[in-house]
Amino acid sequence: MAELNVKFVRFLDKIAHYLPVLDTLKKKLCLLRWEKYLKEIGKYSGLAKDDSLRANILVILGSGVGNAIESTPLVRAIRHIWPKSKITIRPPACGLFDNWSDVDKIAYSPQELKGMHFDHTFVAWAGSISQNKGYCPLGQIHFTQDGQNTKAEKSERQYNIDILRRLGYEGPTPKPYVHSEKPKVQIPASVFRICIVPGGNAEFKWRHKRWPYYGKLVRILLDKHSDIQIVILGAKDDYIEGDFSGGRVIDLRGRLSWPQTAWVIKNSKVTIGNDCGPMHITGATDTPAVIIYGPTCEIKNAPAGEFIPVRNIVPCAPCQYGRLLLTCKDPICMNQLRPEHVFDSIKQILK
Repeated sequence: MAELNVKFVRFLDKIAHYLPVLDTLKKKLCLLRWEKYLKEIGKYSGLAKDDSLRANILVILGSGVGNAIESTPLVRAIRHIWPKSKITIRPPACGLFDNWSDVDKIAYSPQELKGMHFDHTFVAWAGSISQNKGYCPLGQIHFTQDGQNTKAEKSERQYNIDILRRLGYEGPTPKPYVHSEKPKVQIPASVFRICIVPGGNAEFKWRHKRWPYYGKLVRILLDKHSDIQIVILGAKDDYIEGDFSGGRVIDLRGRLSWPQTAWVIKNSKVTIGNDCGPMHITGATDTPAVIIYGPTCEIKNAPAGEFIPVRNIVPCAPCQYGRLLLTCKDPICMNQLRPEHVFDSIKQILK
């Protein structure tokens, strides 16, 4: 795998000369698509003011867990303005959207849409329309603005709510939703529980989202607070240096479902982690967070609720929308961010 990644980076280096041309062409195509969409929705202006609408509505949530959570305020706003509509959602299969009173049906695969008919389909940020076409009539399709080709000026959930604002919605942005359930794993009770989330997307281009010094941060927290309980959350292969099994550190990596992870975060004082899916759970559970950002944009990827973004200020960061995201070989945005700096932000939250 490492050899494959090296070859891929070398390939990118070879075509780097042509990337600016490709970026310009992509931006022009997106602009044309956006102008066409604005013309198409002109006749639907003011639609959101009709609370008597009895429509079948499909909402395609974002493909990643974090993207999907940031899509849930859109669903709640649709239910608020069209209370008599029938709402179907297409989320990733993670269980975080079960038992949701605002939703009539959850379709975990496009095959489950067969035989259905929709008057309106809303495609949230990072949602995909292509894999859902051909299974049923989708009606009028509403997209978010393609912020990946502009300077991100607000969070994903705000871009999602903007879909409704273009249709006449004037209400606030609702709080995100996640379903939580108590883990079957026995976790000792604690009034001072802190969650550590060392994870991140395993896709190659997001490899630098992971901060390498969580082990040192855990040792600082244990030294500074004698009554602390630290819970490590995430997938089984999410790396953290050192052996912290037993004692005041509970390693639950790979042992919890997504709803169980949400329960642990909800019952914690603060959650510290990279920019990844579990950190968006914090906004839905009213849990303060300290989020470490490297190549990604803290404005666009901000969760709801109280959080402190931490980053190493370097000229090349964030590189989320540039080719450096794929070609960077020395992520100083993460490697030079010291544990003491992160600990200072944790102290601010705990105060």
